[in-house]
Amino acid sequence: MNSLKELREWFLMDPEARAPVFKVADYYLVKYDGTPELTVIPREHIYARPVVEAFSGDSLAYVKWLRKLVANNLERGSAAAVIIGSVAKDAQSRGINRRRRLLETEAVRQALKKGAVKDTTLEKGRYKRRVSEWIKAYYKAFLDGHRKTTHNGRLSNEERDELITKFWDDLAQRFASGDIPEA
Repeated sequence: MNSLKELREWFLMDPEARAPVFKVADYYLVKYDGTPELTVIPREHIYARPVVEAFSGDSLAYVKWLRKLVANNLERGSAAAVIIGSVAKDAQSRGINRRRRLLETEAVRQALKKGAVKDTTLEKGRYKRRVSEWIKAYYKAFLDGHRKTTHNGRLSNEERDELITKFWDDLAQRFASGDIPEA
């Protein structure tokens, strides 16, 4: 199996039986995140290779692909849809946490550059925790603000995915420009 298209076609031949392969593919995606060229995948798990090659380092794109696979090909609530939904939810959480950690590191780097934090492990750790709490609160307020604009207070998966991507991109630009939380 050499492409996502081949993987999708193979999966759709028997989605109920083959849905668990995405848990295995997700395992390899986590294990080799960011380094697909170093990926050693056993022959019995060859279907994981297209996922690792396409989505290594970008679990949020993997989430979008999985959701599109479910929406376009499976009945809502089917066993396969539930399994893949669970994998997508785990991948999304992992992607969000990864982006948050990268931004925490960038904020510490900017704070050191500005002289707002001393270059000691203790000070950097304290500031990083403060930034982490600030990001979590800002993220919650950002999504809650958008939820209030909807009729039923809920966002669709597509809307939430777009907002999450926008949030992290905007915050990354903000931190890169030196606009970081107070030390």
